[in-house]
Amino acid sequence: MSKGLKNMKNRRKLKRVQSPYYLKVEDANTNRLIGHLVDISTDGMMLISKAPVKTDTAFKLKMSLPIAAKESKKITFKTISRWCMKSADSNSYDVGFQLQDISREDVKVIKKFIRDYGLL
Repeated sequence: MSKGLKNMKNRRKLKRVQSPYYLKVEDANTNRLIGHLVDISTDGMMLISKAPVKTDTAFKLKMSLPIAAKESKKITFKTISRWCMKSADSNSYDVGFQLQDISREDVKVIKKFIRDYGLL
């Protein structure tokens, strides 16, 4: 594990939980795919991306979280990319984002997703 990733995990306030789904995360303004969800908390998330993402950069992202059988909820939120590093497979990048300016309703959706899919 790189020193930067280790330091980020030590600074993280909430434990992130791995998603059992390969959910797409897109730029809310351009609909460009940024990556796929690896893990999430109400404070941040990690994506796997085909391309590197510039760190300390603000993004407005969107994704759909499953909240019930055959039902999902699209959430949109602002983030800041905090770190980016080559994945172990070297064909992709792991990217850490800190959530910013997310509605209370969308925080509830994330918590429900974590709870309902046994991620806690």
